[in-house]
Amino acid sequence: MSDMAKNLILWLVIAVVLMSVFQSFGPSESNGRRVDYSTFMTELTQDQIREARINGREINVVRKDSNKYTTYIPVNDPKLLDTLLTKT
Repeated sequence: MSDMAKNLILWLVIAVVLMSVFQSFGPSESNGRRVDYSTFMTELTQDQIREARINGREINVVRKDSNKYTTYIPVNDPKLLDTLLTKT
């Protein structure tokens, strides 16, 4: 195998490894899009939310129309837990 082919294969392997690293440590937006917290709270009070899963400060939301999105809890929102509990 020529030196040029070896270099090309090496760079391809490096590129694949780097892409894997960036994907595994990047933000987890498995739900697709981000929506601001006030929109989430409005939809929650209007009973448009089917499911909300809290993971740290992140909320993964599934609307009743099956659209999904992610929002982030601002620091110390005392109304969130009460609002979620009244919707269950």
